[in-house]
Amino acid sequence: MKRSAVLSLPGMTGGRSAPAHQSRRSKIGNASEAIVETCNALCERAGLASLRRVATPMRVVGRAPRGVAAVFAASTTVDYLGWTLATPPRIVAVEVKHVERTSAGVRFPFAHLEPQQRIDLASIHARGGVAVILIVCDAKLYPVPWSAVQPLLDQRRPAMLVDAFLAKSPTYLVGLV
Repeated sequence: MKRSAVLSLPGMTGGRSAPAHQSRRSKIGNASEAIVETCNALCERAGLASLRRVATPMRVVGRAPRGVAAVFAASTTVDYLGWTLATPPRIVAVEVKHVERTSAGVRFPFAHLEPQQRIDLASIHARGGVAVILIVCDAKLYPVPWSAVQPLLDQRRPAMLVDAFLAKSPTYLVGLV
């Protein structure tokens, strides 16, 4: 797996809608997505699961210098949906989040999960599926099973440290499916 340097960009000034912030988030998202896509392909080759990226619904609102201008049209579900390659197959849902390392370790704030994502992950887990939040930090993967997240949400905790979930190989679904 090729390590990408754009995951560790310095902080940007301005709000979340500032162009510099959006550009930074886009670069980080693209780099994280490339890592996850590679690892998903390795998981499939290892016979663990087949996962596909879920498109975010967009609505075209006009033209832009390099194409079209679009906005998010609706809330989305998780980032990846698929199934295990074992018999019988089980549904797999993976929500990918990028976070930055803090002095305390790799911290994931639950505010980064949209309400619909929480509902979908909880529902898939409750029905015997595999629900995972895949944290990406410094080009490392931290697959956190929903079973570890739900109790903390029930206790109204604002965040969790995920260092203990560091994947030992790029086939991050080992032990989860």
